[in-house]
Amino acid sequence: MKNTSLTKEQCKSKIFKLAIKLGCPPNLIATRLLSEEDKLDMIEGLMPDDCLEAHVRAWMDAGMPGYAHGSDIPYKSAPKKEFRSQTLEQEPQPLPLSAPFVPYVD
Repeated sequence: MKNTSLTKEQCKSKIFKLAIKLGCPPNLIATRLLSEEDKLDMIEGLMPDDCLEAHVRAWMDAGMPGYAHGSDIPYKSAPKKEFRSQTLEQEPQPLPLSAPFVPYVD
């Protein structure tokens, strides 16, 4: 394994590309899977790409728990908010019309 240091931006890019490939939000990988030690290992070049991908896949299969914080409880996304327009039970009322505009003539 070659030991090549990475910048924080390169690590973020690597996580982002892997997340897109696997269909997972990148911020969840960075906050729920990777500990500070894991992030330092990435920066120091001690975590091969195939190893990172295998860990992310296993983590996703386990329900994306908060391993970075010592939790094994699967991730639950926040409930989707309903917009006010979706909660109205009555038909929308037409807006009052003002007087028609006078056409512009040269």
